[in-house]
Amino acid sequence: MGKLALPILIALIFLIQPAFAAKGVVVAEDNGDFVVESPMGYAILEWFGGSFTFVGNTIVGDFESYGIKTVYDLRTGQEIRVWVDEYWLLRNRAIEKWNER
Repeated sequence: MGKLALPILIALIFLIQPAFAAKGVVVAEDNGDFVVESPMGYAILEWFGGSFTFVGNTIVGDFESYGIKTVYDLRTGQEIRVWVDEYWLLRNRAIEKWNER
């Protein structure tokens, strides 16, 4: 797959199925697990495979429902397999849950 193919594929996901794709920014990361801030709130994602991501990177995919999901890091163009532990959290609750891990 060429360097432009993955960003084009991600753009098509948003055009074809906007209801199933969320977009957010990684605001905390520890050993591959991370917190994503989106317009709907905060999500806590546990890394299950693929690439790692870092604070400041933008993530797209279905991280607003529980279970194993594939999300994409827009900065690197890489796939990340995650377990969605929590989603749509308020900031204070996300901090609390993150610190409980």
